[in-house]
Amino acid sequence: MKKIFISLLLGILGIVISGCNEKEKQIKTNVIENSVKIENKKIDKEKLKKELANIDTVEYLENYIIDVINNGSNRLDYKAGSMDAGFASKEDAPKIAAYVVTLSGKKPSVPEYIKEGNMLYNGNCGGCHGDDGKGLGGSFPDLTKKRFSGIEKRKKELMLLLSNR
Repeated sequence: MKKIFISLLLGILGIVISGCNEKEKQIKTNVIENSVKIENKKIDKEKLKKELANIDTVEYLENYIIDVINNGSNRLDYKAGSMDAGFASKEDAPKIAAYVVTLSGKKPSVPEYIKEGNMLYNGNCGGCHGDDGKGLGGSFPDLTKKRFSGIEKRKKELMLLLSNR
């Protein structure tokens, strides 16, 4: 049954993707491939619903930023390439995240981290993202956006996964 489902899903993928540009094709292909991988595992639908419900919170954004600092951004396909993990220490990552959320006009969950986070950001991140967080001429991700592209991508994946269940 799973083999039939996967074959059907891949056939639909070909039809859906045929009218898309290259970037849309890659995004849709990644979503379908992730869906197939998840289909082979037992997934917790309630956990996915909870993640989707929290995706626009400051805490989710902070955790996303911390994850990128600690694990890199190679899965996000940015124009300028990937950011390697470890530009800042795991201890400093939450402080940088607190500062970065202020760049998009949000209030961090630990406001006491802003001042030190600003200094750490300037020393570790500003060289690529700019002092203002706008990404130095668009070459690096703009950190002033209301929602980061990686979070937007995850939201689409969650919505697709939940609509197929």
